[in-house]
Amino acid sequence: SSYRTAVVEINKKWKKVSYPTEGKIINAVLSLTNPEQKSIYFLSGHGEYGLKGRMADEVGYGLLKETLETENYLVKNLLFAGGKQVPEDASLVVIGGPKVDFSKTDLETLDNYLKKGGGIIIAIDPGRENGLKEFLARYGINLGNDIVVDPEDYLIEKNPLVPIVPFYLTHPITENFTIPSVFPLVRSVTSSVSEVKGVKVKSLARSGKGS
Repeated sequence: SSYRTAVVEINKKWKKVSYPTEGKIINAVLSLTNPEQKSIYFLSGHGEYGLKGRMADEVGYGLLKETLETENYLVKNLLFAGGKQVPEDASLVVIGGPKVDFSKTDLETLDNYLKKGGGIIIAIDPGRENGLKEFLARYGINLGNDIVVDPEDYLIEKNPLVPIVPFYLTHPITENFTIPSVFPLVRSVTSSVSEVKGVKVKSLARSGKGS
């Protein structure tokens, strides 16, 4: 679906290679044939969205799960209960739309995981904090108590509460992003004014000036 992209497929698993070179193609082959897959855990136990929803009227990560598995990731559910720790094989933990507050023990577990070099994606719906606002503040991240509205750049089929974000900042994550992203019902997220020792905060995308 994009120019200068190759697809390497082995045993019904595939990987996209942007601007393919011999080295990149070899790396893709090795990643698909390597039996040691990276594991991504989706957290549950706080009302997070599940891994089953696939249809347009379903809210869930079912389609994302299938896509990640196609790209050679192991996708697992992680239930926080009884002081359970993040598994050692976790390359990433996703916290998607929690509705119940996190306990002090839960936050300590996440903090320990991050200090060991773990990665976390946190997606919190507007109007909710779940104890994560203070947790993120430790890392120099401020959750806005708001909803982003853009009267100029928004999805025409929807409304200004579904802004189109056309601006990406320079970062390895966004280096190949060329198409605007859509963020329905999103809150603002900013870096704190004061720096946090040992932490570098980098914005990846911004909504329009009129938002």
